[in-house]
Amino acid sequence: MVEKQPTPLIEIHDLTVAYDKKPVLWDVDFTLPEGKLIGIVGPNGAGKSTLIKAIMGLIPMQSGYVKLFGQGLDKVRDKISYVPQRESVDWDFPTSVLDVVLMGRYHKLGLFKRPRKADKEIAMDSLRKVGMEAFSKRQISKLSGGQQQRVFLARALAQQAELYFMDEPFAGVDAATEKAIVALLKDMVSKNKTVIVVHHDLQSVRKYFDWLLMLNTRLVANGPVDQVFTNEFLEETYGGKLTLLSEVTELMKKEELPNREKK
Repeated sequence: MVEKQPTPLIEIHDLTVAYDKKPVLWDVDFTLPEGKLIGIVGPNGAGKSTLIKAIMGLIPMQSGYVKLFGQGLDKVRDKISYVPQRESVDWDFPTSVLDVVLMGRYHKLGLFKRPRKADKEIAMDSLRKVGMEAFSKRQISKLSGGQQQRVFLARALAQQAELYFMDEPFAGVDAATEKAIVALLKDMVSKNKTVIVVHHDLQSVRKYFDWLLMLNTRLVANGPVDQVFTNEFLEETYGGKLTLLSEVTELMKKEELPNREKK
């Protein structure tokens, strides 16, 4: 008897996205498993942010289809959370930290319903998890970049989703905030949540992620980090940008990865 394979959490087939008739993503096919911390890496302009926006239905596709949890996006929207790049947000909008986090509860409330006590408790608990509980009444515009990023993460947590897309959540944050966010993401994954992160720092890939998707307009590699984070795939992804690659190669040597040529 053939064992039935589990349905992939995300299934992408023949995905093409173009801006002004120039392909940004071209004929991309992959599946992703559930319950992993997944990184998306590639050079600037490789289509990383475009990929997650296309999966979320935020930009149109020229061709292809997306399935999430084995279904179309419209049927599973309430299971998905999205944390956009911090620069794409108007931080001068006059609202408090708590109100921003409560926005993560709106899809649970329905139209015109006010947040209940339980929603406020979930929002405060989410702020507690990112170390921002004491800032709940602060105007969002008065926070530092790292603090704003933590609030965005709290809003995503308040959604109580199953699948999280995060577009460069570590950009512009200090080392302590980055460490705290990574610990939180790993804790979420330990509870069988799936977190997909657009990431640019190759030196932390092995430390942070279970699974890696390498992209440069086309898909270069997709799989467990220890299988796909190799010099060969790095060169194919980054087109031989030597300063970057040499840094990563040195790092990989320091980790004393096994060299197959040595007996």
